[in-house]
Amino acid sequence: MKRTLTLFLGAILLVGAAAFAAGAGGHWKTAGDPAAMAATMQQHEAHLAKALSLTADQQAAAQKLHQDLATNAQPLMAQHRQQMQEIHTLLDGGNADAAEIGQKMIDAHATGQQLKALHDDFNTKFSALLNPDQLAKFQQLHGARQSHVQRPAGF
Repeated sequence: MKRTLTLFLGAILLVGAAAFAAGAGGHWKTAGDPAAMAATMQQHEAHLAKALSLTADQQAAAQKLHQDLATNAQPLMAQHRQQMQEIHTLLDGGNADAAEIGQKMIDAHATGQQLKALHDDFNTKFSALLNPDQLAKFQQLHGARQSHVQRPAGF
């Protein structure tokens, strides 16, 4: 009975890991790439500057915040990419150990939480730069973006 339960839980863990990895949409494959990050940051800066009608001083401060975010996020994104590659290698190997995959999933989740904390800190600092009208628009844009983020069920 104990062996059956262990095998059942292991199978659930493997299916969950595969669903999580598939739900990532391949983003983990390019995460942490400095060139891709720089291009994304520039697009994000330009979009926010235009959408919020930022002043030159606000744009300069926002650029500094984006640079700080990129500097701190890049190693974590590279680490997360490596973690996800390891998970996929184990899953594709055909003889995956559920406990090992489970621990790697936990580690990858912790790295993701560190990245989320960096983004939350950026949003707090960026929000402090804005006037009330800009802040309302930023919150609206941020809320719309959050509602479009897709995650696998249960995550």
